[in-house]
Amino acid sequence: MRVLPLLTGSLIAFAAPTLACETALLLAIDVSNSVDETEYRLQIDGLADALSDPGVVEIIVDTKATLLIMQWSGTDRQEISLPSTQLSSRTAVADFARAARLVPRAFRLSDTARAEAIRFGRRQFAKTLNANAR
Repeated sequence: MRVLPLLTGSLIAFAAPTLACETALLLAIDVSNSVDETEYRLQIDGLADALSDPGVVEIIVDTKATLLIMQWSGTDRQEISLPSTQLSSRTAVADFARAARLVPRAFRLSDTARAEAIRFGRRQFAKTLNANAR
């Protein structure tokens, strides 16, 4: 099994198949100093809006996807904002989307350490995969 990190703008996502669900997705949000409050809201609201799209919801529910949200910034500045959650109903996805929209910014006035974020994300992702395999 391969874990593939995807880096698009400020959002990093890791996705791979797991044993207990077809898809596990770690959504990593850049909250480094280069991201102002407007850009932070754009990331959070965009993520919540995407999780409210009927097509996305259908795929998440059909695959019983597991999602978690991580915020990252500088060295030793990574945080799981919403823990690993398997979403197997439309209600569960809606609840996760609402919770995502309310996530407060984890760090301010911090540098940018993408490599640290990827390492932290991979460790968290591995924990999710191991938990789902049980």
